[in-house]
Amino acid sequence: MTFRKSSDRFSYKDGNIDEVKNIISSFTTSVEASKPRFTTGNYRLDTVLECEQQTAEKHGLNIVFTEDSVFPESGIEADHIYTIFSNALDNALEAASRLSAPSDITFSSRIINNCVYICISNHFDGNIQISKDGLKTVKSDSTYHGYGYRSIKKCAAGYGTDNVHFEIKDDVFSLFMELNF
Repeated sequence: MTFRKSSDRFSYKDGNIDEVKNIISSFTTSVEASKPRFTTGNYRLDTVLECEQQTAEKHGLNIVFTEDSVFPESGIEADHIYTIFSNALDNALEAASRLSAPSDITFSSRIINNCVYICISNHFDGNIQISKDGLKTVKSDSTYHGYGYRSIKKCAAGYGTDNVHFEIKDDVFSLFMELNF
């Protein structure tokens, strides 16, 4: 069997139909692998989630975007989406990766009257330091670490007042945000 590629087309001549099926199957598999795993309604957030999911997989973790969650297509600045959600998910991944058994990071969101309510939850080892400004880094080098939560609060402040907080219940850390758009 010969296949000739010309102008991005393959021609089949005197060949085995099973080989053709295998080639088509490999194309299908390739296309399936490139489909987005997250469809939030906002392609920027989808990108952040996809990148963070790739990091999560390296640690045997998974980000679960709850089935009925949605996020506004517009109304929240792109750099704020990247800052808020990259920091929040990085923190969640770091905390969850310190556990002996892998656990999921759950991302849920709802839109009610031009406000998106977000919750990112993860299990953690109980090692957390709280200061008057919020959270402190547990890393020994605080020169370059420990700004994530403050960055989240600063970006989110433009979308409402006192709209970022966290709760700790047993071994679950939950970050809550309200963003008016």
